[in-house]
Amino acid sequence: CRYIARDSGAKVVVCQGAAQMSKYLLPAGEEGGVPTLVVYDQECPLPEEDLSCATQDVHLWSDFLALGGVVEDSIIDDRAAAQSVEGCCSLIYTSGTTGPPKGVMISHRNAVWTAQLLVDVLDNLSDIDRIVSYLPLSHVAAQLLDIYCAITVGASVHFARPDALKGSLVDTLKAVRPTIFFGVPRVWEKMREGLLRAVSMEASLTGLLFLVIYSSSSVGPVASACITALYAGPGVGRLAGAAGHAACINPAQAAGLMWRPISSF
Repeated sequence: CRYIARDSGAKVVVCQGAAQMSKYLLPAGEEGGVPTLVVYDQECPLPEEDLSCATQDVHLWSDFLALGGVVEDSIIDDRAAAQSVEGCCSLIYTSGTTGPPKGVMISHRNAVWTAQLLVDVLDNLSDIDRIVSYLPLSHVAAQLLDIYCAITVGASVHFARPDALKGSLVDTLKAVRPTIFFGVPRVWEKMREGLLRAVSMEASLTGLLFLVIYSSSSVGPVASACITALYAGPGVGRLAGAAGHAACINPAQAAGLMWRPISSF
């Protein structure tokens, strides 16, 4: 993370808690760090031993917000007006498996055009939609749907817990009842595995509705979520699959899907 912060030329890094902040703190005499660190989810003062030798400015979230009170609105307006559609909106870094991570620029035009295209493809995503954000926002797919698309139409975004992919995602989905859910192939596979385990414990369960998402994974068609079992009522209205074909299913279209006993799959 230090390498990416340095390579990107970041001026501010926002950290969740003192533990994350410590990854960016540089000891006295060491150069090349991020000038300013902002810490949220940290109500008590930061440990003095962490800050005594730090060469950067460190702010709690409340202190950081207070800094905006002395900034003239005209400064913000001037900075916004100076933005170019071809300017850098975001940097997406490669995994670094073949060498140091490399930053790839996403321009403002790229982000806006792709977000609008996705809004149109997803059956007119709108401000009544609910999205669960659970993938890392350093990933371009999560940025596109959870940030750019949501801003474009004013959809509400609910953030899952850090342990979402270890089991808590299902609880979040039940609580939020998202109207659209984006999943990479492995997520659909895990849903299918969990559903089949549940069905094996209740052999008499029949007539379940499967929404089949075609992915590029080796398993071929992946049966995703059973609306009745997973959501205990009306569930996801539209589903999107990554790295392959995507199915966009609204409640009206659902009537056209086939109903078959679980034993016939």
